[in-house]
Amino acid sequence: MSPLAVIIAALFWTWIWGPIGLLLATPITACLVALGRYFPAFHPYSIMLAADPPTSTEIKLIRLLTENRLPEAKALIHEVTSIETPIKAAEELIVPTVRAIENELFPGATHARTKSRIYEQMRELIEELNVPEPSDLQEVSEQLGLANSAPVIVPLLCEGDEVVGRILSRLLAAERIGDSTVISWKSLRTEKVGRLKKLAARCIVLSAIEPRSAMVAGNTAKSIRLSLPDAVIVVCLWSLPPTGAARLVRKIQESVGGGVYTNLEQAVRGIASLVSSASQDAPPEAGSETGTRWPKPHFR
Repeated sequence: MSPLAVIIAALFWTWIWGPIGLLLATPITACLVALGRYFPAFHPYSIMLAADPPTSTEIKLIRLLTENRLPEAKALIHEVTSIETPIKAAEELIVPTVRAIENELFPGATHARTKSRIYEQMRELIEELNVPEPSDLQEVSEQLGLANSAPVIVPLLCEGDEVVGRILSRLLAAERIGDSTVISWKSLRTEKVGRLKKLAARCIVLSAIEPRSAMVAGNTAKSIRLSLPDAVIVVCLWSLPPTGAARLVRKIQESVGGGVYTNLEQAVRGIASLVSSASQDAPPEAGSETGTRWPKPHFR
């Protein structure tokens, strides 16, 4: 909620009901904001009271997915991508939808079946994004020296992490950054680390949509670092606000030793720069297989 809206609501309800109104002001305001996200009749309240108000398109997409109206959802995606770039459409529509599903509409594991049904539809929507890809990605990657440098994307906790990770994978492919691997969100931490070791991953991207994932990311990165000390680890916190979280970002950066990104455009630019710089580094040293030297990433 907007801090100004909380103050105004407290003053208004205190004037109406006195001390009881002061106690009820914040819950009433929060309810109006939540209702505005999912019911068109309450949308004006969400616009006026929310710190980050949802767009009408976001509300429409959530409603179509919860009602299993996939053809209409696909039509909406085509409509949006016809006037926006794929990365902007994903950033402003699909990621906020996943964020709302995980953090507000169906939080926790109690609605796992409902979320799985929605995310199955969202995976089809991701394929509808008009992302240009090279005709032969593997051949292009080999020509550019990126074949062995493709990132491995690790969903941190939930299925929403994997969905956003798949969007990131498609956008990285458009930048000709190899063929990214997305590990299943259902894997345990030890299984994820084992898969990373098997893949000999050099660039690892942790994808997290839930706000509580910020500190979990640091612990997961430490576990990965013990097994893959030479890998570069990048953390993408899709629900972290772009401002006001500098201290937390610094703490995570110190923990993982890599970059921290909060939106898709940042992440694509940062990871593409990181992988491309590594591929253009010095030729292989004697006795080494690849000679790829990962540069120190730039923090965002």
